[in-house]
Amino acid sequence: MVKDRFTKGKAYIEFASKLDINSPEDQPHIISRNYYCMYHIARAVVFHTSRRDIDEHKALPKILSDIISSLGEKLARWRIERDTMDYSPYLPHGVDSICIESIHDAKEVLVLCEQYLKERGVDIENC
Repeated sequence: MVKDRFTKGKAYIEFASKLDINSPEDQPHIISRNYYCMYHIARAVVFHTSRRDIDEHKALPKILSDIISSLGEKLARWRIERDTMDYSPYLPHGVDSICIESIHDAKEVLVLCEQYLKERGVDIENC
């Protein structure tokens, strides 16, 4: 389950990287896919640590904070941004910088979670 969730998260960030960051049509999808990258990778970490598969979007950041403190707030923030992108017909002001931040944060979450899992003996090299 840990490897499968991690693989799923990596697939989301890879998909997001293929979209055009300058395209207003693609920008909501970039932010949404980067959120789902973070979400699935967080689920992998939580499952590995607690053996509970937490799928509640609002609960996951708090549980992740207990494991890797710097990432819980980040995940919570991107859930809100993803909600805006998925449900609002309007792009927020500054969407270009929001896209760039989502890419940066998704990569950071991926690296920190991968590092955490490796330190705990999880071989995710082949994910």
